[in-house]
Amino acid sequence: MGWWERRVVAAGFDRALDVPAIHAERARTLARAHGTILEVGVGTGLNFPNYPSAARRLSVLSREGPLDERANQRARAAGRVLDHVRGDAARLPFLDAQFDTVVCTFVLCSLQDPAAAIAEFARVLKPGGQLLFLEHVRAPGGARRFLQTIANPFSRALRCGCQLTRDTASLLRSSTLAIEELEEYDLAALDALHRRVIRGVAVAGSA
Repeated sequence: MGWWERRVVAAGFDRALDVPAIHAERARTLARAHGTILEVGVGTGLNFPNYPSAARRLSVLSREGPLDERANQRARAAGRVLDHVRGDAARLPFLDAQFDTVVCTFVLCSLQDPAAAIAEFARVLKPGGQLLFLEHVRAPGGARRFLQTIANPFSRALRCGCQLTRDTASLLRSSTLAIEELEEYDLAALDALHRRVIRGVAVAGSA
């Protein structure tokens, strides 16, 4: 992770997302996490305080070598033991059917090939395993969608690929995962361009 991403982008996201209302949404998302758990795009570890108490050991994936120290601090404070692996979400370095739960929060917006990443999530999930997701997506229309479209090139350039206009719900529906639960709503704690979010559960089918 370069200086700009760590000191500016990650620090800015950390400040913006480390608020009670968003932690509450993370807790709702993670309430069903169980068994062997993989979190993709761990970032600064904002999910760690919000896992169920039984989720003590987590496999976590990030693109960089050492984890951000904020992630380590949050893991220690929450009593989580981390198995950190460096890798690409579109080519996960794990065996087929290895995990009961995959967690993805505010990650798919920034990936170059989110469809490939979702296919990888399905591959590493056990039959009946679950993907738990919370992602910001494009607004349904109107002035906010227009502003997202105008701002999107700047967001991609300055926020390490973060796209404001991604239709993640359609990507999930087009995957091999079965959508069990999907809510789409405005999360007021986020700024206007990121406020539309989806949250839910998608389940892997039988092998």
